[in-house]
Amino acid sequence: MWAAMGAGFLLKGLIAFVFPLAAAGLFLLLTGQLFRRSTLARFRVLPGIVIVAAI
Repeated sequence: MWAAMGAGFLLKGLIAFVFPLAAAGLFLLLTGQLFRRSTLARFRVLPGIVIVAAI
């Protein structure tokens, strides 16, 4: 997922982050999982940022 977002950022710009994150955020909000600690752990944010920056 993170590699695809990095490639999308190169090809499309910031909108490549906005649409997927908005869709995921809306889904997590509607299902009540947005503010759970386990949800953030599954996203692996720090390694994802490193992958996006490397691409």
